[in-house]
Amino acid sequence: MARHHFYSFVQDSLGNAVSSANISVYLANSTTSTTTWDAETGGSSTSATPQTTSDSEGFFDFWVSDDEYTKAQEFKLDIKHADITNQSIDYVNITRITIDDHVDLGNIGANTHTQIDSHVSDNDIHRELDDTATSAVVLWSADRILNNIDVDGGTIDGVPIGITTATSARFTEITTGNMVTEGSLEIKVVEKTSDYTMTTSDNVVVAATSNLTFTLASALTGNKGQIYKLIKNADGGGVGWITATSVDTVGGDTSGSILNRYDCISLIVATTNLYIST
Repeated sequence: MARHHFYSFVQDSLGNAVSSANISVYLANSTTSTTTWDAETGGSSTSATPQTTSDSEGFFDFWVSDDEYTKAQEFKLDIKHADITNQSIDYVNITRITIDDHVDLGNIGANTHTQIDSHVSDNDIHRELDDTATSAVVLWSADRILNNIDVDGGTIDGVPIGITTATSARFTEITTGNMVTEGSLEIKVVEKTSDYTMTTSDNVVVAATSNLTFTLASALTGNKGQIYKLIKNADGGGVGWITATSVDTVGGDTSGSILNRYDCISLIVATTNLYIST
């Protein structure tokens, strides 16, 4: 292990060096003599008091080995000389001056050094930023996030937010306030020239020819509030619609038709298995 160095000076009340002062070293709050060494390595040891004396400059030093005392051990120094008042300095830290191991620290909490190392090195909970990755569990930098959002409008901490060039943006729920847009609000419109089964991503479906049948998307709880508009934009036979399942109805009906060109029907999913015509 290691020896720990302690050194100091003995001076009188005027600050003058006191030579040949006797320094006795004990365990803290006791008269149990301490073993000290006269060098960091090698040298000789003694437990006979006084273990050392001050030189002509008032300087004295000694070493204590942590092979013999724990790093938590504290010590007492008694300093005596005829020209000064005897001094006793208790609870002196010597072996704890140099601490190089986590286990030697006090008040370290409940986790061991091994547990702390394991936590810090766990890549599943400490992820690195990776702007090139595309999986759902990676972390992007703020720059990468902002570069992927074409912003225009309000701000968060001074950074504008909004969506201007996204191919598709679906707001699943706005719980308070209003959704406000500047300019036009574009919704999805598809034209069909053959029979078509609608999906929840549809908004406006236009029949470009006559005698077509549109099958509505299922009226499910998750689609509540979904709005559809069916438009007939052709002369000739009517455009029919039917519900996706036998339990779905539009105000009680499972089928209907749009007879005249430019006529339309608007539908909203009111609840499970129920459309309401508006």
